[in-house]
Amino acid sequence: MAMRTATATVPTAAELRRMRRRFAREHAPRRDLGAALVDGTLGTALVAGIGWWLVTRSSGALTDTAVLPGFRPDPLWAWLVVAGAAGAGLWAARSFGPLVVSGERHVWVLSTPVDRAASLRPTVLALALCGAVAGGVAGRLAAFVGAVEPWWPVTVFSALLGVAVVSFAALVQSRAVPTVAVGIAYGLGAVAVGTLAVASAVGLPLTAAERQPVVVVAALAGGMLVGALAACGGASRADLDRGAAIAVAARVSLVGLAPTILTGVVEENAWRRIARRTSRTLPLGSARALVYIDVLRHRRRPRSFVWVAVIVGMTWLAAALVSPLVLAWVQLVAVFAASSLFGAGLRAARGSGALLGVSDGAIARPLLVLPVCASLAVTAATASLTGWAVSLVCLLGAVLAAYRSGTGTPPAYDGLVLETGFGQLPVDLLRQKLRGVGVLAVAAAVVTLIA
Repeated sequence: MAMRTATATVPTAAELRRMRRRFAREHAPRRDLGAALVDGTLGTALVAGIGWWLVTRSSGALTDTAVLPGFRPDPLWAWLVVAGAAGAGLWAARSFGPLVVSGERHVWVLSTPVDRAASLRPTVLALALCGAVAGGVAGRLAAFVGAVEPWWPVTVFSALLGVAVVSFAALVQSRAVPTVAVGIAYGLGAVAVGTLAVASAVGLPLTAAERQPVVVVAALAGGMLVGALAACGGASRADLDRGAAIAVAARVSLVGLAPTILTGVVEENAWRRIARRTSRTLPLGSARALVYIDVLRHRRRPRSFVWVAVIVGMTWLAAALVSPLVLAWVQLVAVFAASSLFGAGLRAARGSGALLGVSDGAIARPLLVLPVCASLAVTAATASLTGWAVSLVCLLGAVLAAYRSGTGTPPAYDGLVLETGFGQLPVDLLRQKLRGVGVLAVAAAVVTLIA
């Protein structure tokens, strides 16, 4: 009996994209044309206005304001801003992937014989464009901080560096570059920043990015982008799914105004990296046990202590730049940030009193010990900058605000919703999210009267 072989033509990635767009157009619900036009016009006008302000504003704008009486522009500040933006961009890109693919797309497209690299190239190009925009904005802000004129070389330099960062992260995710290269990149960046700081300290003249560095980073970014476009097909399903949970959590948190969803996923990933640890015997007494658990949480993840040191350093840096009133507000925010960093246990245990057979306050009070200690440490380290009266108000207001924000109930989505011409405004949900902000506002008002 003759055997017949069935053959089928595998569609290309471009054909699948056209089919999906056509299907989406045919089955998408009808939209109000007037509302869509108004929303698009407002968004375009807002983006165009911000862009026009950034382009036409003089780079010496920060030196003309009374808010920053001690600010002395220097090209070193511009380089530090660009380096910080590049480091933060690489961290964010590595956290999200940067290539993120939904589960349905992976099952129905990438798991088929369709060319995976061709399917992922539009995503790589879109991410590179986002990196260029983010880098350009960071470069323009760097020009403001360093009072750099002309401002376009440092802006273009930073935009191209954003493309290089995204492309480098895509190369690492696609396994074309080993993961150890990320640590090497951070080390080289730290060495470069240290070299610039030493050069500035000894009085060597620093110049902002000129045409030659722009050409060099353009060649680097172009080469990395071409490599990422060629190697993106090497990313496995595990590589593409690594940041999918964070991306979905970020989208849901933004839509539902529930940042705890995103922070919960980030916390879970962090604890998975820590992996197993030896079990400890809890002390007798519920209050002592809760305090011990909270201390153990930060001992196993000591990053909170580093961030508190950074907060104190930034406050001292602000003391040399801003006016006394703004410095008082900075101290209030710094103490609140430190209290919130050490309030993770308070947020994790809220609402669990009924499960343990005790009141919520009996659980919250012991877990408030570490936030209070962190607030006291930051207040003591920065009290000489603003005075003890302002520091005491900042301490009380920040601790109370952190307590209220950490002991709030889970969000309820069945409250008052205001219908407007631009969509729904969840008034009650916004009220729930502002829990604790009112205390900060009152403390800021009192600090304003004192300072």
